[in-house]
Amino acid sequence: MFSIDQNSWVFVVDRPLKIVKVIPYPLPVLRFGGPVVQAQVVCRELAARGHEVRVLTTDIDLPQEFPRDKWIENDGYQIRYTSTSPHHRMPPFYTPGIRRPLQEILAEADVVQTNIGLTLTNEMVRKLTGRVGVPYVYNAEGALCPKRLQIKSIEKKLFRYCYENRIVREAAVCQAVSQYERETLLEWGVHPERIAVIPNGFSLPPIETWESRQAIRHQMGHAEDDVLILFMGRISQIKGIDLLLGAFERLSAEFPRAQLIIAGPDEGIQANLQQFVRKHGLEHRVRFPGIIDGAEKNRTLQAADIFALTSHSEGLPNAVIEALGYGLAMLLTHRCNVPEVTEYRAGHVVEAEIESIALALRNLLGDAQQRSEYQQNARRLAVERFALDRVVDDLEKLYQGLAQSSQSHEAIANL
Repeated sequence: MFSIDQNSWVFVVDRPLKIVKVIPYPLPVLRFGGPVVQAQVVCRELAARGHEVRVLTTDIDLPQEFPRDKWIENDGYQIRYTSTSPHHRMPPFYTPGIRRPLQEILAEADVVQTNIGLTLTNEMVRKLTGRVGVPYVYNAEGALCPKRLQIKSIEKKLFRYCYENRIVREAAVCQAVSQYERETLLEWGVHPERIAVIPNGFSLPPIETWESRQAIRHQMGHAEDDVLILFMGRISQIKGIDLLLGAFERLSAEFPRAQLIIAGPDEGIQANLQQFVRKHGLEHRVRFPGIIDGAEKNRTLQAADIFALTSHSEGLPNAVIEALGYGLAMLLTHRCNVPEVTEYRAGHVVEAEIESIALALRNLLGDAQQRSEYQQNARRLAVERFALDRVVDDLEKLYQGLAQSSQSHEAIANL
C-alpha cells in the first residue's frame, strides 16, 4: 500500500509532472463557489512550478464567448470545456463529452485529480484510469458531509451504493480538506494511510494601511465608524443566512453603526431574506450586491471588519480562507470546519442557532480592541495554515509520490 504520511513525504520524481484535473463545474462560472475558485488558483500555481496541467470540465452556464471542445491556454495550463446536453447539466453530472479527451490524455498522465463528490464524472474517471493504471486523487469538496447527505437522502444512498463507495475505495488517495472530512472518510471505511489532509489555499493579499482601507470604505459609501459584516457565498438554505439575519436584527438597535453585506448568487431564498429585512426596517443597513468578483471583491474584503458564515454544512469554505487572508475577525459555526479559528483566537466558532450567533456578534461589535486582536490573529492563521504555496507544496509532494509509486509498479510488471 502506498503510504501518504505527511510527515515523511519526499520528492521522488525529479521531473515536471503531467497532472489532469477533472471537474464538472467550469472554472469561470463563479456561482459554483469555492471549488472553482480553488481549482483556478491551484492549477495556476502548479503550472507556474513547471508542471503540465490539463483541466477537463464542462460548459454548464459557461458564457458563449468561451470556445467549446478544444484545448485552450489559461493562466499557464490547458483547459477544455466540453459541450453538454441540457439533461447533463444537473446532478449527478453525467458528462459523456469528457470521455474521449480524457482517454487521449491518460496515456501520458502521471496523476488525475477529481473534484466534487457524488458525480458520474468521477465514475468515468474511476473506470478509465483503472484501465490504464493511472492513480487518481479523490476530493469530495464537502459532498460527503452527513448533513448534506440528508438532502435528497434516498437518491444519495442509492448513488452511494451503486457508485460512490467504489469511487472512494479505488482512489489511490482521498484528499480531505479538513480534519472533519477526514473523520467522514474514516467512517466510509477508508484506511488512514489513504487519506491526505490538505486544506484549500489562498494567495495572500498585501496588507492595506488604515488610511487606504478608510478610502475604500468611503468610496463604498461607508463612514469611518461603521462596522462592516460580510457574508460571501451561495445564498442558499444550507448557509444559515436566516440565522445571521435574525441575530443581526436583534442587535440592530444596540449597534446602529453595524452594516451587513450578503454577497453571492441567489439559489432561491434571497426574496424571503429581503422580505425579512424590509419587515424589520433594515433596508439601509443590509445590502445584497449579488456575485462580487475581481476588484469589487477585493475592495469589499479590504473594507470589511467581520466575516460571518453561519452555515449548517461545509467542507472547507474557500470564502473563509480568503477572509482570513484579508485579516477579518471570524464569526463561524462549527459546521464550517475551521477549528483553527478558535486555536488562533481569530474570532468565534458557535452553534448554528440565533442565540449563540447573536452573543458572539455582540462581542465582535462591542469590543473594538478585541476585534482588532482577532483580525491580527486571522491574518497569522492564514499565513501559517492556508497560504497557497504551503498547500501546493503538499499537493505537489502527494502527486510526486503517486507518480513514483505508479512507475515502480509498472517497472516491476515489465520485468
